[in-house]
Amino acid sequence: MLKRICQLCCCWLLLLTIHVHAQNSSLHIENITFPQGFQVRSCEQIYQDTTGLIWIFGFGKNRVFTYNGIEVEEVNRSDHFPDELLDLNWNHTYVDPYFYLTADSVFVFSPSSKDIQYVLDYAPEIVAQYPEIKQISRAWSSQEGVIWGFSNWIPKAKGTGQYRYVIRSENHQPFQLIDTFHQEKTYFGAWIFTANERLLVRGKSRLLEFKKSGRTGEFFFPTGKDPIMPNVRIDEDQTIWAIYSKDHVQYDIYYKTEQSPNFVQLEEENGFPQQGNNARIYHRNHHLWHWGIPFSLSRKNTNSGKVEDLTAQILAQQHNFPIYNSQLRNIFEDEGGVLFFLTDDGISKVTIYDELFEQFEVNKPNCPDGKCRILGIAEDEADHLYLSYQNGIEKIHLPTGERSSLDLNIPPQTQKQHSLFHDNGFLYWNEYQIDLSNNSVKRLVDVDAYRQILVRLDQRQQKIWLG
Repeated sequence: MLKRICQLCCCWLLLLTIHVHAQNSSLHIENITFPQGFQVRSCEQIYQDTTGLIWIFGFGKNRVFTYNGIEVEEVNRSDHFPDELLDLNWNHTYVDPYFYLTADSVFVFSPSSKDIQYVLDYAPEIVAQYPEIKQISRAWSSQEGVIWGFSNWIPKAKGTGQYRYVIRSENHQPFQLIDTFHQEKTYFGAWIFTANERLLVRGKSRLLEFKKSGRTGEFFFPTGKDPIMPNVRIDEDQTIWAIYSKDHVQYDIYYKTEQSPNFVQLEEENGFPQQGNNARIYHRNHHLWHWGIPFSLSRKNTNSGKVEDLTAQILAQQHNFPIYNSQLRNIFEDEGGVLFFLTDDGISKVTIYDELFEQFEVNKPNCPDGKCRILGIAEDEADHLYLSYQNGIEKIHLPTGERSSLDLNIPPQTQKQHSLFHDNGFLYWNEYQIDLSNNSVKRLVDVDAYRQILVRLDQRQQKIWLG
């Protein structure tokens, strides 16, 4: 609290200027440069480990990089990873300290120690009974100790397509078969996971749900001649969001909460400015991102419902963001709120500066001789701001902007600067202690006229110090 008060006091004279500049979110864009001039292309995999380090997996799935916020360093694969590495995954829905590397087995990799923790294979009886199963093509953790995956594609009878097994491991035990899904009914590259022990597979016009017991659900979308579901995401509240088109012309957004039985179409008035275009959606840290094709970019706060259109600001800086019109592969937001746009032509890092200050009109009319100048500022734990003037104290509730004046029996405080701070239901204004529950006043010390006084509370010794 004191840090925030100090920041407000130091920036008080700059408040008007800063507020005008920060009226809308502003963007800073920079392209990430890779060692030896290489650029990561067609990369979807990016992750921040528990130490804050960013991991980037791409370049034809042959290179692994780390990014510390300043520079990119290539990881020596031969020191850490198996030779025949097919894929790298991690969990998006809870803090998971491991990567899941797939080849003929699943290698559970710790980014903090940079080594393989353990290896998972199919159960021996599975290998003996199903010799056509040769690889584990994807692996992902849905909750601690549980790993889901897929087998390789397995041919069916001639001309009837292929199928895959859904597999599951629990508590470091070998993988067991759960169920199958089929190529002719399933869109390629289509799988997502939730943290409440479910696996969802995305089809062309439906989602398949799997649990430990097998396939447990199937969610359908409106039928059409040529349906497509470009992507699906899940937010922190376990709401599933999907882009779906039944004709490759009109692309709508559908969502399903954990409590609702079916998907519902998002109304345009509650959606995005470019809703209806071909698009991709991504979710991170209570923001749902909408990347339209042709290019547009907006985001929706899933808590407040606020929608921001960032398209114009991106286009205004397209000299810094030449890949804006490329195919987007992923949007990743790190723990500090910095965005990474992964496209077919590289990666750009975007910092969005939201409003830092909100301006309140504090100068009252008919204030002669500067009697309405702010001389002290304090804040309590309930988001109230207290502003002291020569003739009293004003209270502002920051979330609502509601304002009131404290009814105090205190003579005018004519000093050029006030000592004002809050602690445990009391406001300390110069030498006065104010009980905010009833606005009763106690003078702490009888002092003569002074130019300035400083009051601080020693909580450990329960003493008040005046200087």
